[in-house]
Formats: sequence, structure tokens, C-alpha cells
Amino acid sequence: MGDFRVIKDPDADLDYAIEWASHTEPNDGTSNDDGWLRGDYLVQSTWSVTGPDPAMLIHNQAIGDIVDEDTKQVISTNTLAKVWLGGGTPNQSYRVVNSIVTFEGREEDRTIVVRVTQR
Repeated sequence: MGDFRVIKDPDADLDYAIEWASHTEPNDGTSNDDGWLRGDYLVQSTWSVTGPDPAMLIHNQAIGDIVDEDTKQVISTNTLAKVWLGGGTPNQSYRVVNSIVTFEGREEDRTIVVRVTQR
């Protein structure tokens, strides 16, 4: 899977998330479950930032639930990794890596590339 790419203002404090399970089907491991976890769930989620300088900061990180935007019902529990980022130097890019461990012992990383642009 490729990196996710986003643009962020250096003055903004914004939340970003990675959905490790399907955002449309229950995380139940059945044939309809098209998510990566396939019935498993997150027990650990760690975020790290690498870049040209230490200006991008992690304010908060959490594991949460995926909720259907229309019905507001929980689709899957403990399958969303979330981080709040602040700062960054204009015209620079940072790699924000989410490393997870699941209940069944799976380990995986996904990366968000954050390009900082003054808006």
C-alpha cells in the first residue's frame, strides 16, 4: 500500500487517522469483511515523525472506533489509529508513521506524508 499524502498549514493543529478495518463493513472476519484486520483489533498504536527538523509535533494519539458517518453507528471497535499534529516548517515534508500491534500479534506500519504549506 502506498503512502497517504496530505497538506497542512504550519499553524494548524489537526487530527489524522488510519482506518485499519473496513470503513463500510463490520470487522467480523466473514467474507464481507474487506478490511486488513479481518476480525482482529488494535492493542497498540504508536506514531512517530521524521523530517528535516523537529518542528512537527505529536500532541495526542489514540485508538478508537470506526463510525458510519450517516447512521452514527459503530462499524468496528478498536480499529482506528488517530493522531493530532501541530507545527511544521513551510515547504518541508514529514513522514508520520503509525506502527500497530493487534490482539492476534500482527505488526504493521502505515505512513502519512505531510507537506507543510503556508495557507
